[in-house]
Amino acid sequence: MKKKILLFVVLALSLTARGDVLLTNPVPQPTVLGGAGTVDYDTLEILNFTVDPQAGSISTRVRLVASSDPNRPALAGTYAIVTGTGNPHARLVIPTIGFDQSLSLSAGQVAAGQADIADFVTKLSNAAIVFGLTAGTVQ
Repeated sequence: MKKKILLFVVLALSLTARGDVLLTNPVPQPTVLGGAGTVDYDTLEILNFTVDPQAGSISTRVRLVASSDPNRPALAGTYAIVTGTGNPHARLVIPTIGFDQSLSLSAGQVAAGQADIADFVTKLSNAAIVFGLTAGTVQ
């Protein structure tokens, strides 16, 4: 389900099999304040998320991690896709590195995002039936 969420170029991104985003160009961060050494933060992990089919939106917490050094602290942020009326957009914010990018969505991106949200909700509803939590059919 993470693979099918509407994606667009924010930082030249590519999707991994787990649903994390492997950055094409890692973000170097200093290893020591005032030092010359850096560590590359190269993976954007998508954490818990909220899907609101009425508003046509997805919001999630994300974290940027340095896969080469798992002891480095993750850099927290947010990612949102809004396909509803008004101002359809996608926004990625990682305050620690001063990254705040918001992009307007085209009509095609809005349609794809709305289809992805509807598909996710249908699959989630179907899972409740398959797992035996509810009886019925998905409408």
